[in-house]
Amino acid sequence: IRIDGGTVTIVNTSIFGNVSTHGRGGGINLGGGTLHLYHSTITGNTPDSANSGAISSEAGGGIRVYAGTLTMVNNIIFGNGRDDCAIRTDSSVTITQIAGNIIESGSTANCTASQTTDDPDLAGPFDDYLKYYIPRAGSPAIDAISSCVTSAINGLSLATDQRGQPRPRLPGNNCDIGAIEHAGWSPPPPSREDSAPQPPPSRSAGVTGSSASGSSVRSVASWIPPTAMPRASTCLTLEGIWVDGIAQSTECQRVSGVAIGNDEIAASAVDAVDVWGSVLPDMVVCFFASGGAFKFIDTGVIPRVVYDLGAYSYNGMSCATIDRPGILVLLPGAAPARAAPASASPAAAAQTQALSNCMVRTNYLLNFRDAPDGEVIGALPYDVTLTALEKSGGWYKVDYHGEQGWISADYVEPKGNCG
Repeated sequence: IRIDGGTVTIVNTSIFGNVSTHGRGGGINLGGGTLHLYHSTITGNTPDSANSGAISSEAGGGIRVYAGTLTMVNNIIFGNGRDDCAIRTDSSVTITQIAGNIIESGSTANCTASQTTDDPDLAGPFDDYLKYYIPRAGSPAIDAISSCVTSAINGLSLATDQRGQPRPRLPGNNCDIGAIEHAGWSPPPPSREDSAPQPPPSRSAGVTGSSASGSSVRSVASWIPPTAMPRASTCLTLEGIWVDGIAQSTECQRVSGVAIGNDEIAASAVDAVDVWGSVLPDMVVCFFASGGAFKFIDTGVIPRVVYDLGAYSYNGMSCATIDRPGILVLLPGAAPARAAPASASPAAAAQTQALSNCMVRTNYLLNFRDAPDGEVIGALPYDVTLTALEKSGGWYKVDYHGEQGWISADYVEPKGNCG
């Protein structure tokens, strides 16, 4: 994206796989005017190698600022060719704000000052109707922003991410850095066979997201790297439905009428979704529609069993929590607002005991919580062995790569002195 004048606002955008034709600014080149860059992910871009040599100190594989005014907040600029971010250090450039970004350490000092330089551990791009990168569980991008910017910037909303999912993804959570709010699923890293060096991408633009007039953003990317990447769950791409806490094999499909399998329920349905495959405990399903209650049809038993589920309102959506495959049907009415999430109850806190010489192995993809039965702060992969620090009722407090949180004891195999 080359910007030489005017005011350009870029939010909720993934910019990847581009090669600069003039050796500078592989993803964005600001040569004049004003740029507002919020909650975007810039990765896999590069300056033209034919022009390397003389400009290596200011190439800006992800973004280069040669002149103009820059505001850059809560973005990922990582994994681009040669000094991911390069900002000229003279009166030609005015920096309004640089805050809350992840910027690779090889960038110029005025890019990385007071910013995170750790690897965001991105997976993707995923080939849906929008292309984007997802931070894996444990990424420093997840829940990193305590003061979320969700108000509109020059008319462009930050209340949702690039996919239209709410920011933050759950009440009480922090926002993620970058274009995507993590959805509870941690894509696996590529296999050894898939990790060989890749040839440079074509010159086709790889930009998806939202921007104001003045930028040369294309709506569909044409470059997909040859690395075999896992397909994103269909639960991530349903228009008007948001699902949190999914596994890689969780699948979703909107249903109506006879597909619901119960004429009486179908006649009063506002909307409905069929969820199958791997359904983890406490999966949250929200509809971008008003409703007062849910019917849940358990499709795993014959004859099917119908349950009544309560609804709660979050960010204007009507939400419910499920724990098994089935069809969730939204019914008319007004849902109550969700109560503030509680930490561990007094009874649970009283039962907390310190552990030593205890390890637990995960038997499923698990929610990672801030307290026993508390808010979900991430997801832990299947078949990893973790040190358990404490136990409280049916919950273990574990350490995962330096981050501590709680997991359900029902879905792990304890080893050692685990209480």
